[in-house]
Amino acid sequence: MKLTYARVLARADITYATQVTLSAQWVWAGRAVADWPAVIDAARALQQSLVGKRRALTVARNELDGTQADLRGRMRQGLDMARSKYRREDPVAHQTLRLLRSGGRSRSRIMDEAVAWYEAWGQLPDADWSPTAQNPRAAFLTLLQEAQTKMQALAAAEAEEERAQQQLAGGLEDLHQDCVEWYEDACAVFTADTPEGRQVRSILVREAAADDDEDDDAPQPPPK
Repeated sequence: MKLTYARVLARADITYATQVTLSAQWVWAGRAVADWPAVIDAARALQQSLVGKRRALTVARNELDGTQADLRGRMRQGLDMARSKYRREDPVAHQTLRLLRSGGRSRSRIMDEAVAWYEAWGQLPDADWSPTAQNPRAAFLTLLQEAQTKMQALAAAEAEEERAQQQLAGGLEDLHQDCVEWYEDACAVFTADTPEGRQVRSILVREAAADDDEDDDAPQPPPK
């Protein structure tokens, strides 16, 4: 059975409500009844934190992708035009340019190619050459530095999302374990042929029904 956020919270809510109704007859030693709401609320807060971190991660990815698209377009334009210019003017420079690539698919590869082009650009025979007036080397450097900054921001956002995911997983695991242990002890205290025993054992059925009715609010991680 998949341990989802919705299932764990449904189980915890039902377990707490059942404890309240049975508290006059029996109180579990593992955790005071009055402490359960705070623990459940803490799990919900962790889930909301994860949602926020994933939204921030999506924003960071989109911002970097937009900047890299511009960077790659300028790189391809400059590299193609430089190869054309130096094919006859300077065969040595042309050979160096032929070794460069601009088709990287990953974010890190795009950055590596952009850095390599910027460095090779500075070694061209015409130091002030630009493919177009709108694509000078200084502007390319500014865009490259912006992309590098956004790469760092993305790495930080990924780390924050991973940390929030681990915190939520740990919190849900602990909460679920408490629910399981309470259920096992309650079944030992209240036999199946008593009203209390039947109420306790109905928790699993009610949990499954609640899980079917509720969407899992913790989204899957966005694609890398």
